[in-house]
Amino acid sequence: MSENSLCDRFEEFIHQCENVAVLRPETIKGYRAAFHILTTIAPDANMETIQDTKFITAFFTNLRTRSRPVGKKFVQGVKKSTTATYHSKLRSFFKWLKQNKYITENPFEMIKAPNVEYLDRKFLNKEDVHKLFYACGFQIHWDDEFIRRRNMAILAVLLYCGLRKGELLALEVRDFDFERRQLTVRGETSKSKFNRVIPINDEAIIIIQDYIASRKTRDLSSRSMWVSQEEDRTLSKDGLKHVIQKLNDDSGVRFHVHQLRHTFATNLLANGTNLAIIQQCMGHKDIRMTSKYVRAFPANEMRNDLNSLSFDGLI
Repeated sequence: MSENSLCDRFEEFIHQCENVAVLRPETIKGYRAAFHILTTIAPDANMETIQDTKFITAFFTNLRTRSRPVGKKFVQGVKKSTTATYHSKLRSFFKWLKQNKYITENPFEMIKAPNVEYLDRKFLNKEDVHKLFYACGFQIHWDDEFIRRRNMAILAVLLYCGLRKGELLALEVRDFDFERRQLTVRGETSKSKFNRVIPINDEAIIIIQDYIASRKTRDLSSRSMWVSQEEDRTLSKDGLKHVIQKLNDDSGVRFHVHQLRHTFATNLLANGTNLAIIQQCMGHKDIRMTSKYVRAFPANEMRNDLNSLSFDGLI
């Protein structure tokens, strides 16, 4: 086979993912990112060499030890969770290769995925959340009042509804039902691929309706909930990234969007919410994913429960 056959097979795999399995763009992007890393680290990889477990082992060893530029500095290796992500994406491609008889051996069948501790799912504490909302509402000089209200509403939806970044950006005005005080995450925009309805917190309702009122004063045709500074355009990923970076810089809180989702889940758990309810709100297909938040629950939040134990109270 030609040296380019591996790339040809990958494009065939992606074509099927897009047009037969109809996977989300974010999933396709993840497959492409993992394959790009594979061919960057091992540019001479071909259909024969990739079947050897030694090749895959060498790839992941290189991945975890090589230096790479991040901004103005170099960082060595990647996080364990990143390694697990690449393992998952490449495993799917290799499984497809074997099913379609392009390879006879799938080395991923013999290489176990790394076990990622859920402790890296850091949540923001009350003080950090207060700093973010204060910076967004009073400290940062946004270009106009409309943008300030939009960014406050974005923060409120992330914190009080626990949405993923893609789900947030895909929201449309029609997804909010203020009469029933709930929002719908549509299946076609969600990683889980099914619709879920989330009650909107009372504090969030006020902030979101404040933005909606401001939005109605503008002549907008976009169905998107979040419009850009250029008014009638959907807020892009880069636009959201700019907002988050501004909040990082001005609030002093170092965070990323997904940490607000972790904060949402952890606080529901702290308030005694049933795991099945948290699973529904988070959009997890498997409750085992939800239960991982239990293992990451902070020890100080369990102190009162354990202090309630006494010799006389034992059953």
